[in-house]
Amino acid sequence: MADATAKFETAQALFCAIVDYVGLANIPDPLSSKGKNITYSVGKTKYKGIDTYECFLNWYSVKFRGKLTIAQIFNKGVKADATFKEVDEFLRKDMEWYLSSTRIAIKLLTEINTITRLSGWKKRNVGKAGWQSVMYRRGDQAVMGTIDLLWREANKGQLAFNATGPKTKGQVFGDINKWNPADIYWSTKVAVDALAKELKSARKPSSGVYKFDNLNKITRKLIASGDLLPLSLKKNARGEISIVLVNWNRKQEMNSVATYSAGALDPPVFTKYTPQKLIAVGPGKAGERKLTIQGAEGRRDFSLHILVNGQAKKGMRLKCRHDAAGSGPSKWLVQIFEAGKNESAGSLVGRKGLVLQMNLAGDTNADSAWGKIFAGAETKFKETVGNKLSSAGATNTTPGMIVEDGRGGKIPINELYRKGKDHKNPKNNEWRSRYVLHAGNASGIHFANGPIAAFHAWLVEGKKEDRPGSCRTDRFIQNVYLYATSRSNTSGQFVIGK
Repeated sequence: MADATAKFETAQALFCAIVDYVGLANIPDPLSSKGKNITYSVGKTKYKGIDTYECFLNWYSVKFRGKLTIAQIFNKGVKADATFKEVDEFLRKDMEWYLSSTRIAIKLLTEINTITRLSGWKKRNVGKAGWQSVMYRRGDQAVMGTIDLLWREANKGQLAFNATGPKTKGQVFGDINKWNPADIYWSTKVAVDALAKELKSARKPSSGVYKFDNLNKITRKLIASGDLLPLSLKKNARGEISIVLVNWNRKQEMNSVATYSAGALDPPVFTKYTPQKLIAVGPGKAGERKLTIQGAEGRRDFSLHILVNGQAKKGMRLKCRHDAAGSGPSKWLVQIFEAGKNESAGSLVGRKGLVLQMNLAGDTNADSAWGKIFAGAETKFKETVGNKLSSAGATNTTPGMIVEDGRGGKIPINELYRKGKDHKNPKNNEWRSRYVLHAGNASGIHFANGPIAAFHAWLVEGKKEDRPGSCRTDRFIQNVYLYATSRSNTSGQFVIGK
């Protein structure tokens, strides 16, 4: 069964295929005056507008009677890891994703023939009525699966190449999305065959070390010829849609980020975390009672403000935190936030990702110094919280810390996690509140007082480096921004629809 991400990304692929098949001139933006004033009848019932998915389906069945049905377009033009039934049910429940998918498809197919850097797509007749030779893909094996295998070969080869000590090291990635965050790909059979041939060559020992230079060369060639287009999606149901090309003018993008530098740290001094205490449990049914928590918990995270051309931009910052209450046993995050935006533009996850960026900034001893502190904290944290049980009856191999259950007894902390997860009323969930308290304290004791404090000190020390405008901390910020937003020196080209 496909998850929500697979469904909405496949929905975008579907609407690209629909607009491409029936023709741009025949499908208006649902929120435009033309879209709002469309009238049609189904039986004796009259309708106006196509601002919901069900309205669109009714209108399509009338307007394009005798053409392929929506399901047939999906089967003919979309290759995905979500089924048509799953996407159809998803769009009936979520009008915003219907609007976003339709409007981005219209905008992209409208502009693709006018964007100079995508001139190879003109000969594909994308957006003209009739079936084209383009397939819209999400999670398929022939394109996305092969690209994933090529990325693995390039990552392995880039690591080996970097180890030889070149003057300029190429970025390597813990996540394929940091190389190319495309959610769906447009492709022709030419791309399918070329990628398969590239993978066969990359795996030949006689071909030498396969790096991102090689992978980016083949993908750039296919994009230029109009045989491949990586598309990254940002939900935009009602705003103005824009199409942004990323990594086409690498020198200009790199020069822009080179103006980023370290501003003030918040807090400027990272003090020791003090655990919170549960001092009272309210009346009511066990599992649903209110908790009274007290104590100066201290900071478990910090932010480093980012300057652009020496000026502060509101909200432009790097944030370091440890997610103690998430679904995994331990999630370390260094996130980048852009000015004026509340959602993270990208992040580093885990020890290896941060150590690599510390190395690239100039600290070759990061893993043996800071990494050792992180490894100790992670071990202690996991011992405290145990294995989080996914459901009742799961094997309890590592129960973690034993805590009070609120009824005069004791309970393993991971059992609190399961009870909280299974609780039917998420707004009144004593089990979840208890787990968050204990896990948060464990995170504060082991992570905030360990690697988070040490990383804060590393940034402070890096700002003292005698390299005006490009100290170690500045270099770190620049590299992390490029990495987190998929713009580093070995990232691939992609298009954002937002």
